[in-house]
Amino acid sequence: MEIGSTSGPKEVHVLGNPMLDVAIGLAFFYMVLGVIVTVLQEFLASTLKWRARNLRKAIIELIGEAHAKDFYAHPLIFPLFRGGLDQSGKPLRGGPSYIPKRSFALAVIDLQKGRGDEAATAGRSGTEPPAIGVARFFTDAAAGGHLVDRVERLDKTATELLDKVQNHAVRQALEEAVGGAASQLKGATDVIDSTVRELESLFDNTMNRAAGWYKVKSQRVAFAIALVLAVLLNADSVYIAQRLWDDDALRTRTVAAAEAYYQSGPGQTQVSARCGASAEQPDDEMTLEQWQAVRECTQTEIADAARQIASADYPIGWPMPPDQSPWLAIVGQLMTALALSLGSSFWFDLLARFMKVRMSGKREETTEPVTG
Repeated sequence: MEIGSTSGPKEVHVLGNPMLDVAIGLAFFYMVLGVIVTVLQEFLASTLKWRARNLRKAIIELIGEAHAKDFYAHPLIFPLFRGGLDQSGKPLRGGPSYIPKRSFALAVIDLQKGRGDEAATAGRSGTEPPAIGVARFFTDAAAGGHLVDRVERLDKTATELLDKVQNHAVRQALEEAVGGAASQLKGATDVIDSTVRELESLFDNTMNRAAGWYKVKSQRVAFAIALVLAVLLNADSVYIAQRLWDDDALRTRTVAAAEAYYQSGPGQTQVSARCGASAEQPDDEMTLEQWQAVRECTQTEIADAARQIASADYPIGWPMPPDQSPWLAIVGQLMTALALSLGSSFWFDLLARFMKVRMSGKREETTEPVTG
């Protein structure tokens, strides 16, 4: 009788799977071209100051066009950007890309000083901007910034005065009067704090909406850039996928290029952080030298992407190959534009997952049956 043997773990790799290799080739192609789309979009955002203009749009919605000049000229807001204001009150260089919410709230409260009947009339007519409307409920805007100091001075003066009063009845009456006055002033300071909190909440909600505006605009611009790039390069996703499936040598080259890129890891850093304006250096604060540095960085990233595409020898460019369908090319170019508009980071993450599957493989336990 023969006792059967049991084999050890059997390692099964997914190397050479054509479908996976085609997916890797396409993901790498979209990622590299996506870098070009991203850096061009960031360059446009920095040059045209989209963030500052988007913020100004949100501020105008909050305070109204009539108050914009005074708002941007306010001592709490004016130091936040360079370039000054033109005659109409608009910032010459787009305005700040970021405004602290407390600075906004205090500036809006300060705008209410001296408006009097004008503010009340606007509020009743329903024409008052939302932030100005919230600030209008501040009952003592003109003296609001000094109420806390008044409370402290009152407490100090009352203490000194009470120390000099010897008559018990007079001292008790004076303590009650001073305590009542202090309570009223402290109540007024509570109104200030409540108004500031309401304005900060209104500002936060509007900034969340403004972030949505900017995202939608960025997506539209990214798609437009991607579409132009796809047409200029004749980047037909349908034709590229077909060639990758049919041509073993092309598939091998693209996978090798993707592996080299993945192992070197240049895509781990966000492209926008390498070339675009950062939170520490917003686009409205960029000097000419810094803008030139962004431009050079953009050119370098585009040149690197072009080298990556060339090393993989993707079937793109004009004139159109004989075996490429003109009608399918239109569909394929639209598919490429849609893919590129997702961003290079999306395709890098997907490529990383594909590469891990390809490189790691699967382990299976197999056991031979016992025969007798």
